[in-house]
Amino acid sequence: MSDKFDGLLMSMMSQCEGGAPEALDNIFSFFARRTDFYSRKDGGGGDDGQVRKLVLDAFTKHEKVAQEIADEKKRKYDEIDRKRKEKVQAEKLMEQKVLIRFSSTFHVDLVLSFKHIFRQANLILWRLLMRKPIRL
Repeated sequence: MSDKFDGLLMSMMSQCEGGAPEALDNIFSFFARRTDFYSRKDGGGGDDGQVRKLVLDAFTKHEKVAQEIADEKKRKYDEIDRKRKEKVQAEKLMEQKVLIRFSSTFHVDLVLSFKHIFRQANLILWRLLMRKPIRL
């Protein structure tokens, strides 16, 4: 496969607003107007379907290559997507662990605070009942 004409063909494709169908139409129009592509009898054209076979053979040849490239790209993007999903899942799991740790620590601190407040309140009530001075 040659990339000799890639610049020229990319330039043509960029000017075809209809994309590949318009580019193919332009190419076959060029063959019809400027070449003997459709009428050659020396193996490239003629009435017995050689032109159609030539076009289909070239299409089939490059279709296989294009499909292999597309499959490879799909495998690569699927792998990237799988890794991204694993990373997101790991981050969510880590966030949950941090939240659980924070929640349990906060809960323990809150319980300890309430116990401390309750003890202080009991002490204040006992001192009031015993008529002793209250120290805070």
